[in-house]
Amino acid sequence: MLLEIFGQVWISMTCTFNYMLYYLNPKYPVLLIFTCGWSDVGGFAFGSMFGKTKFASSISAKKTMQGVMGAVVLPVCM
Repeated sequence: MLLEIFGQVWISMTCTFNYMLYYLNPKYPVLLIFTCGWSDVGGFAFGSMFGKTKFASSISAKKTMQGVMGAVVLPVCM
């Protein structure tokens, strides 16, 4: 029951946040979506090419520290 309530609150907060961003400037929600996408691409690419140091193997067996750094660096550089 707690997860169901949390899910509804999370979706409502996300929609409200996106509406506020859209109200400020219609380009912001699109920028947010592209930033999330570039973060995924950076994490995958850097982790595949340079990944050696394991990071949070309980969450994902192939997650590496280099992938995490790529997920942070690539959206900032774009």
